Amino acid sequence: MLRTPKGCATRGGSLASRIERCRTEALDLFSRHGYRPFCASSLQRLEDLQGRLSPTRMRQVLALTSPHGEPCALRADLTLAAVAYLAAHHLPQERPLRLCYADRVFLTPSPPEETFESYQVGLELLGWEGEGADAEVAHLLLRLLDRLDLPESVLVLGDASLVARTFRGLPPPRARGLVEALQEGSLTRYDRLLEGLEEDRAEALRRLPRLKGGPEVLDRAAGLMDDPEGLEPLRRLGSTLTELGYGHRLRYDLGFIRDLGYYSGPLFQAYGTPGGTPLGGGGRYDRLLADLGLVGQAVGFALELEALGRAVPRGPAPCDALVWCGTASPASGLAFSRELEARGIRAELSWHPRRSASLELARLRGVPWWVDPSEGSALRLGDETSQSLETFYGEVGSC
Repeated sequence: MLRTPKGCATRGGSLASRIERCRTEALDLFSRHGYRPFCASSLQRLEDLQGRLSPTRMRQVLALTSPHGEPCALRADLTLAAVAYLAAHHLPQERPLRLCYADRVFLTPSPPEETFESYQVGLELLGWEGEGADAEVAHLLLRLLDRLDLPESVLVLGDASLVARTFRGLPPPRARGLVEALQEGSLTRYDRLLEGLEEDRAEALRRLPRLKGGPEVLDRAAGLMDDPEGLEPLRRLGSTLTELGYGHRLRYDLGFIRDLGYYSGPLFQAYGTPGGTPLGGGGRYDRLLADLGLVGQAVGFALELEALGRAVPRGPAPCDALVWCGTASPASGLAFSRELEARGIRAELSWHPRRSASLELARLRGVPWWVDPSEGSALRLGDETSQSLETFYGEVGSC
């Protein structure tokens, strides 16, 4: 028996069709806004990941040695791959660089999860200067969710730089521990690390990451901060998205920190419904460019294609018709399929010699029409009525 290795998954049927729809819709949208396809190497050097991914994420990489003896890992992060591509192949005057991708990422899962591969679609805007890019990327994420018929989807906003400002002046080991606790979502550990701090500051730090909700949480946060100016990037991003009609789908979470380790500004996380399964997200990561000696800012996001595929509504049948060619020659059957293609009709050919078996397959497939070109007829399977090919063309064809 052929079996898929534990931790991997093979998808087919309706779910695979929905995943493919999400992928094609995403890449089409991105390309219409100047993002160019990018195909990343399947391996990344361990030394390129170390110090750039968070300690938690580094423990998840799948390390191996390449055939050339280099310590590597299976692709663990597409953003790092995009930045490496920018550094190696593009001059400063060619920036900003807009890249998009649909590819797999491999990470050891955290219990109780078992799957170590995920299929992601995303984009990166690298090396820009000035305002607008944060909003551009977050807006494209929301536009994609609109395209995929997810009107109840929400975007949670946070800010990694806000967290850094909040912990300024703390001993580095304690600050790192607080960040890791937030990345892990452990407020119990976070509170424990605040013990021993001056009471007023400890109380402010305790309350800040618990602020969640609408834009009013930013005003409450300002009252807890010595320098509320740090809230302005988040305010501006939320204000721009609200002007574009997305205010009712925005949530703010001041304890939200993504676990990749390189984010340095506004963050966002998408959900198919309020309180639903996370679909993915992204944010600003200027520090990653600076670490590689590159001047400029960077922002991007990645969404999990399987999570998207499970969230989107079921679409129509993958084919408009099953065409029975059992009594026709291969040449005439294929010529008829070319005619259907020219009319914009999606059709699967059935070469079974028995008419009844072909009809049974059509019903099993769930296609709306069964066509017999030799008889010049088409059977609408919903009501079992026979129609002429001209009627079939008129009802199904696009031209």
